[in-house]
Amino acid sequence: MGELVILQPPAGTDQDLVRWLNGLQVSINDKLIRINDYVPRYTLPDKPQAGMVRYFGEALGGDITAEGLYVYKSTGQWVLIA
Repeated sequence: MGELVILQPPAGTDQDLVRWLNGLQVSINDKLIRINDYVPRYTLPDKPQAGMVRYFGEALGGDITAEGLYVYKSTGQWVLIA
């Protein structure tokens, strides 16, 4: 995913506001860069919901047959997607 271009506020904008806006843009960029990072999990979630995506670091039995990226479907199954 691409990054946001850091835009400068209009001339005459209060400098405290400029610093705050720039910090906010940097924070948003950081979150966008990390949005597709999945921490490996080694246990099933207590309350899975349809659309939940998790990276399981090992086979856990049931639908989790190997390490990989899984999505939880409305049918109540984990499906390997990568």
